[in-house]
Amino acid sequence: MTSKALGLLEGDPDGFFLMVESGLIDWSAHSNDIRRVTAESVEFHNTFQTVMAWLGTRTDTLVILTADHETGGLLATSQGAGNYPSVSYTHLTLPTIYSV
Repeated sequence: MTSKALGLLEGDPDGFFLMVESGLIDWSAHSNDIRRVTAESVEFHNTFQTVMAWLGTRTDTLVILTADHETGGLLATSQGAGNYPSVSYTHLTLPTIYSV
């Protein structure tokens, strides 16, 4: 979808803004589903590679890659190539702040 969107938008003489989001990473982290988090992270990486390939040698384009937050307190430890990492979740409890 990102490749198609770039192809449709790149000819606009006024330029364009395109936001690409991987929302299932968030849902997966909330439910502590490491397999889905991993799969969604790989897809997001592939999407970013698509954008960078499209970017090529353009000098008129700004790309920003960011994450809004991490959920679940995910700690992943590599188990080697081709294996899912071992994981633990450390939900942080923040103090409740009351305002009057």
